[in-house]
Amino acid sequence: MDFLLLKGTPLAYSLYPEPWLRPRSDTDILFRSAEDADKAWQTFQRQGYLRPNAISGQYVSHEFYCTRENNNGVSCMIDLHWRLSNAHVFAHVFDFDELKNSA
Repeated sequence: MDFLLLKGTPLAYSLYPEPWLRPRSDTDILFRSAEDADKAWQTFQRQGYLRPNAISGQYVSHEFYCTRENNNGVSCMIDLHWRLSNAHVFAHVFDFDELKNSA
């Protein structure tokens, strides 16, 4: 299954002298479709991630997040996207393949 890392994590490794200098609280992953994001969720769920209650719907959100607390009490949040943005006006500006080909 194809995916792309978005925003903070790739910026931390490409634009900063050290990745820890880029503040971020989660990792954003873009998938080709909502179905692929759901398949990824099933994998994260098997690893102990939880998916908190959130408002959803075709015109409300193009992502969901999951979270897990590690053995040291540190929370790890992952956002699983199937569109580039939750803002509907920007959600379809680029499709997955276009982004992947230019990554």
